[in-house]
Amino acid sequence: MKHIGSTVAIIGAVVSLGFLAPAAASAAPNDPSATPAAPAQGAFGYTARDYNHYILPEPYDFVCYDVEGVGPVENNTDRVAQLYYTNDCRGPWQELGAYSRIDYAQFRSVRFVYEH
Repeated sequence: MKHIGSTVAIIGAVVSLGFLAPAAASAAPNDPSATPAAPAQGAFGYTARDYNHYILPEPYDFVCYDVEGVGPVENNTDRVAQLYYTNDCRGPWQELGAYSRIDYAQFRSVRFVYEH
């Protein structure tokens, strides 16, 4: 019985930590990196190297999407799209405003952020 009691205590501690984690993440509401990701309204469309058109419906804020685009891009979301020249949303980027499009862009990843 002693073994079962300690197992239950460990499980209880892990469960309570899981409930505390969201509160800690929202402790700094002005820091975008600490704010939980929220979906943008609308969709992001791009053309890939295979010449097919793809759509990211309601992409999440501050989430990096490793998608490779070459060609027309349509940002029909209420967020700014940061088009990165590298994977993992690192390095320089090209900005595409909310509800806008461009005829040609080349990028390897994209992240969506609030307009300032």
